[in-house]
Amino acid sequence: MKENENLEDHIKTFEEILRQLRETGAVVSEDDIVCALLNSLPDSFSTIVTVLENLPEESLNVDVIKGKLRDEVERRRLQPNSDKSGDKTSVAFTAKQKFNGNCNLCGKYGHKARYCYNRFGGREKSTIQNHYHNNQQYSRVENQNYPGRFVNYQRPNRFVSQP
Repeated sequence: MKENENLEDHIKTFEEILRQLRETGAVVSEDDIVCALLNSLPDSFSTIVTVLENLPEESLNVDVIKGKLRDEVERRRLQPNSDKSGDKTSVAFTAKQKFNGNCNLCGKYGHKARYCYNRFGGREKSTIQNHYHNNQQYSRVENQNYPGRFVNYQRPNRFVSQP
């Protein structure tokens, strides 16, 4: 079946070929018919084919498959913009695109001023974050009167650069 071919025409052609096979004396099992019908569908039916393949074997017969395929075609017909809505949902799972412009802070191509390395005094943002989280959550200040014996803990001031 081609992408733009009518499902009913495809089923009629399929049944005609099946009838011709049986007239020649070939024995075709129900499983072979189901398998051939599902394999003859285009890629646009891949989702429904996967669902049908995962049904229990006792519920798989040609009439059930044809009914499910007709239901799928009817569902697609009632959703006229199904291709466009599929594109919208797939957009949610695409990677973030690189910024195609120059930074307003440093003038370099490929990032915004919001993510500029120069914004942090020439150091990368990740370096500042690693420095803070690894060792500087609480800075140690020794008491001048009793060096080494008493330690005061002070929260660092994140907005003042330390030497």
